[in-house]
Amino acid sequence: MTVTELFQKERDDYVSELESCLAELRKTSPEAVTEVLVEVNSPETPRLFRLTRPDIISGPTGDPKISRVVKDETIQFTTYETMLSKGAKLCLRPFRWDGLEVYLTGRISSWEPYEAWINKWLDVSEVMGLPGADFAGVIHQASMPSEQDGRWHLVIDMGSAGLDALNELLGVFQSIGAEIIEIGGEAPS
Repeated sequence: MTVTELFQKERDDYVSELESCLAELRKTSPEAVTEVLVEVNSPETPRLFRLTRPDIISGPTGDPKISRVVKDETIQFTTYETMLSKGAKLCLRPFRWDGLEVYLTGRISSWEPYEAWINKWLDVSEVMGLPGADFAGVIHQASMPSEQDGRWHLVIDMGSAGLDALNELLGVFQSIGAEIIEIGGEAPS
């Protein structure tokens, strides 16, 4: 499989699981909804990183139930390495679409393009969803960057977003100075 095929398969498998869980929940809770923008009460964290889109919210308004969809398995493969079009090296290990572990190595110039990407793909302005559609093609959450052992670490729940969001993110990482982009599992020491 190519890198693109690996990403597409993991994304498709996750979204299929999300659709199945929603259909099952709607049997007992027809009002169940997906990807509602919620702000977590954590004032010490910048607002953009407090925003999240739970997979599914069901139950009555006064007593909602939040459901997180977790796929049982991920695609297993040996580490895949390639050079991206703008010169960064991509190291891809087994990964989860709903918890994309990313490690960046390089001199990061600014996190503003990453924050702009989050703002767009988390759909903070609520412009991406189509009326009546269950899924809006958005990410569900993105973490603040944290430095660990000379690398920057991020975790992104890619939600129902497509490969266009991921490709754009890889471009953002390259534009801010990432020379090595590692996705999946633990980064080697």
